[in-house]
Amino acid sequence: MSDDYDLDLENSSGASAEEDIGKRKIGFLPAIIIKILKWTAIILAGVVFIVTITFFTIKFMNPVSSTPDYYYATEESRNTLPNLQWYDIGTTEIRGRTADTDKRIMIIIKVSVGFNARSKALHQELIDKTPKLRDEIRVFFGEKYEKDITPRNESKVKEELRRRLNIMLSGNDRIQDLIFTDFNLIEF
Repeated sequence: MSDDYDLDLENSSGASAEEDIGKRKIGFLPAIIIKILKWTAIILAGVVFIVTITFFTIKFMNPVSSTPDYYYATEESRNTLPNLQWYDIGTTEIRGRTADTDKRIMIIIKVSVGFNARSKALHQELIDKTPKLRDEIRVFFGEKYEKDITPRNESKVKEELRRRLNIMLSGNDRIQDLIFTDFNLIEF
């Protein structure tokens, strides 16, 4: 009876634990595949975590909306304006001098124009004529006196500049709105 149950523990047919790591199967996948998948999941989770933290940090630190914020006289006027596409006339500010002779006033300005979002021809024309439009804006403010471009007169200045820019455009579509994204008067 003892011969039937004789176990040879030194020369067993099973592999040692060290040899078995890469060859063992867990379910239907080898252990090495499981380790690779585990580390891939850890790295992927880390990347997702970093991207999420970066996204929310940027949103928190720079809460500027992508569309300009306006202050309208009434709620009705806010809801009646069409959906406009905005184009910045140049990537840098426009600099010039006012017509004042008694003191030297420099104007530093950035202008964005709003037009019908469906008007691809006007958008292309604005791109093509950017240098001429920038020059026209510089000339426009060069003809104005400091008292003419105060915040009290801003809506009149915007309307006059909008009309002047529309004259330069050849198509049927027109600039519908104009904003100053940067407006500085500096006495020097």
